[in-house]
Amino acid sequence: MANPALERNVRCVRAPQHWGVKRRKEFVAIYAVFGVGVGNLGRGRAPRRLMAQWVEMLNRHLSQRHLSVRIVDFFGHTGNFLADSVSTLEEVTARFKRLCDTDWVVRPNDEVRAALTALAGACEPEDEHGIRWTLGLAFHGGTGTTCGTVATTPRAVLWKISRCTIGVWKRDNLDADETLDRDRRSGDWGAISNDIERQLEGLWTARSRRTIDGLIRKAETAKWYGVSTPV
Repeated sequence: MANPALERNVRCVRAPQHWGVKRRKEFVAIYAVFGVGVGNLGRGRAPRRLMAQWVEMLNRHLSQRHLSVRIVDFFGHTGNFLADSVSTLEEVTARFKRLCDTDWVVRPNDEVRAALTALAGACEPEDEHGIRWTLGLAFHGGTGTTCGTVATTPRAVLWKISRCTIGVWKRDNLDADETLDRDRRSGDWGAISNDIERQLEGLWTARSRRTIDGLIRKAETAKWYGVSTPV
């Protein structure tokens, strides 16, 4: 069912390989925003905050600045958000810097969609007994790396897709029942991000393809949380 509040303020436009909204002759870009360490579980970690609470908290902080940015949707429980803004990538990235005492990686929606397309041709590593391979991506939190290479680690097969994107085959141990062996985990996606940061400069964050694909699919039907954006 159509959202009357949305229809009063925005008109969705669709162009090949590009998603955004148009508000009173202003093109509003859609960004994928990834919180580093948000929602992770583990020993010593604080209780997981609901993503809807993150949306409310982030939008409250974002609305306190002149720069127009707002969270419009999310996917999963590990800090995967969609934001819209008339501002540039550099401006939006700067706005999210240490927001709510958290590191953030911001990438244009089109760039993330292109990275997912690139994964379609990724060949799975050779089968190993007791090993499950999970496909994913890692994104850089800035302008990317212009030089340097990334090498495979014991945790994952890694390869560079672009200056801001790295392809990942995550390596997980399975138990005798062919389920994830939690006693022999080689690290989560955050550990893979850390491995990449040790090889290349800057802030990186990694996610599974399922998570990234789920987020980008939501760009087509993003929820609007009633936070008014100035026009």
